[in-house]
Amino acid sequence: MNRLQKAIATVLAGSVLAGFTQQAAAMPVTDLGTLANADITSTLSLAKYSWDGTAGLGAPPHNEGWTHTSNWVMFRLEQRSRVTIKLRAKGPDLNPAATVWKTKGEFDGNNHQSHVFNQIGNSGASEFLVNGIGNDKVRSFVGYVNSGNAFTGGGGEIEKGGPHGAHVRKGFAKLVLFNLRPGQYLMAIGGSCFTDGTARVCGEGRVDASLTITRTAP
Repeated sequence: MNRLQKAIATVLAGSVLAGFTQQAAAMPVTDLGTLANADITSTLSLAKYSWDGTAGLGAPPHNEGWTHTSNWVMFRLEQRSRVTIKLRAKGPDLNPAATVWKTKGEFDGNNHQSHVFNQIGNSGASEFLVNGIGNDKVRSFVGYVNSGNAFTGGGGEIEKGGPHGAHVRKGFAKLVLFNLRPGQYLMAIGGSCFTDGTARVCGEGRVDASLTITRTAP
């Protein structure tokens, strides 16, 4: 490659990177509002790899969640509640997974810019969620559910299923959260398909999945 070709390649690479950075800055969050005593159901288009899908980017072991291909959802509770979250794939090769955090009450995804997040906490790759201004930040990690294989993520060991209250089978994930306090909650939802040390082998397609959230007394 001669000098002119190298110069053109450098400019093009810079343009691509700039465009990617601008696109990656956005973290759109769907606000479901206050949960009442009725199911909220919606359809999400989920990337097959996103909840574990950095595909070699980020810090070792390169298996953090990928912020900009995951789906972000918020809801509020006005009283102590038991909340059941169900994700059901409507197509093949999708293992849905989700993480839940409690916010300080005024979370705005446009102010939190990072490529990756820690699926099982608010430290490490998820510190960008915590370092907001005023009430525009995450207060605490609540729980997760993973219908894909177990793997080591950016925050440590991630089980298939998850901790107490998590139930999974092929294409299905359910997380039951007991005695949640009133306030605002944030979810990251996506596909989990860790196989042989990286999520990149899972393909880049998206699959529809139904999300159902149910609130009852604690």
